[in-house]
Amino acid sequence: MNNENIESFYKLWLATINIPNAQKIYLKNKFKSEKNIYNFYKRFKNDSFNYKFTDKILSAKDEDVYNLMDYINNNSISFFTYDDMDYIKDFEHLKEPPYILFYKGDLNKLSRRRRISIVGSRKPTAYGAQITKLIAIELAKNDIALVSGGAYGVDTIVHNCAISYNSPTCAVLGCGIDVVYPKVNQKLYESILENGVIISEFLPGTPPYAYNFPRRNRIISALGDSLIVTEATEKSGSLITVGYSLELGRDIIAVPGNPLSQNSKGCNQLIKDGAKILPEIDDLYELLKIKKVAKNSNKYTGEKAILLSMIGKTPIHINELAQKCNIDINTIYGLLFELQLEKVVISLNGNYFARIS
Repeated sequence: MNNENIESFYKLWLATINIPNAQKIYLKNKFKSEKNIYNFYKRFKNDSFNYKFTDKILSAKDEDVYNLMDYINNNSISFFTYDDMDYIKDFEHLKEPPYILFYKGDLNKLSRRRRISIVGSRKPTAYGAQITKLIAIELAKNDIALVSGGAYGVDTIVHNCAISYNSPTCAVLGCGIDVVYPKVNQKLYESILENGVIISEFLPGTPPYAYNFPRRNRIISALGDSLIVTEATEKSGSLITVGYSLELGRDIIAVPGNPLSQNSKGCNQLIKDGAKILPEIDDLYELLKIKKVAKNSNKYTGEKAILLSMIGKTPIHINELAQKCNIDINTIYGLLFELQLEKVVISLNGNYFARIS
């Protein structure tokens, strides 16, 4: 192995050991390098060092590490560890910083621009879906990198809007970097990788266990300069993300909703507790302290903006558009005709449509 592969071996060896992140970082700081940790434990027996995790460390198998190295090399998976140059500094402020993060895509897309995290219900109402689209579109048009969780509902809407406007997006997974969850998001994952990045702190192959997602949420919190919650119930997992964001001193922005709707109770309570309120879409710029610089001279709002957020460079059928946008199909035909005249959308055979630019 060359020097780079040798260093990767020791880092992945520590990553595979089932001990808390804090203990891995403690060992790294104590021994100065993963190689030193490895050599220390290979030389001594269980009773030679009074450390409660010794048994777990000694049980780590080199063969498993070599297999993991081969797997990530063959599947275009990259990683960085605590105190690497690529380690995102925002993670250091977490109470439990991740020791390792696996990723696919272009990590530089996150470091070069402002990042905003957007979370919400996995089963949004029509109102929740629409307001999420409008917020995501407005930010994507202004080259803001959008961070979310790659799951159903609000997460999927956020990523799709960023992709449609060729703006970077980051999906933080609650499973291995090579596991698509939900499976219907396979195409979405592929699209994210064209202009963004997918991140996970879990070893490749890790299933989407329920207890992974609260841990995943702290990564979403750390990546965003601010957190926007578009729709959430009183017991929504989004509120866990809010808790982490508050610990980091992030601004929380909540969208007010119908007081009679269960899906709005979480956001309404956040506002009562002091979160910033988003009464209108244009208030985003003042709340986030960003300058509005549209990507093109055409300004789309309302149903046209929602429709356009669903149309990318990959052709999409009009029936799928109607299902995703929750807009009457006759209205969609009219909007598509206008977008074709404006040379934004092209009509293809079989009622398929795609973005021109």
